[in-house]
Amino acid sequence: MIDLFPPRPRITVSRGPARPTAALIDALEALLLIVPASDAAFDRLPGGAALAREHARRPRSAGTTYTATLGDVRAFVGVLAADASPFQRLVLAGKLAKELAAFAPASIGIATLLDGAGRAAADHRSGALEAALAAVLAAAEASPAVRSRPAPAWTPRRIAVCGEADVDRVAAELRPMALDDIGSPAGSRHCRRTY
Repeated sequence: MIDLFPPRPRITVSRGPARPTAALIDALEALLLIVPASDAAFDRLPGGAALAREHARRPRSAGTTYTATLGDVRAFVGVLAADASPFQRLVLAGKLAKELAAFAPASIGIATLLDGAGRAAADHRSGALEAALAAVLAAAEASPAVRSRPAPAWTPRRIAVCGEADVDRVAAELRPMALDDIGSPAGSRHCRRTY
């Protein structure tokens, strides 16, 4: 097999608790946090009072992002509408991942303070978490560059996703494509035999 992309360091993606704990936050360098446009329940976060004050000062329209501190951890906060589409989730996650990549932390936590009961609210929360994870993993990939001096690549060592998200599926979908020895995608050859 021929890899289309250069080798990259391994990123450990793990499931964390439903909400970030004090021990988890202390082990992180950055926290990517998705909150609702309405008042978020920052009191469920350790040290969340400072974030609540910062959130009250900021515009709360959907799609806005800001950076705050949560103790010694840099928090990258994005505001998501309650009726956000998957595309809007990805756009917000992409903005947050771009800001996060400029900071280049080695350990990242991804969490949401989106509330609501029922299947639709749970799908909205997991969709936001999965979009954020996909955006961070995509931002960590080295892009092909036709420059004599490409920009330095950033790769986090550890990502902890707090809440219900299918992290295995997201990570599998973002693996680089590999070609087999005759130059066709190995997966497509399997599909031709199977279907």
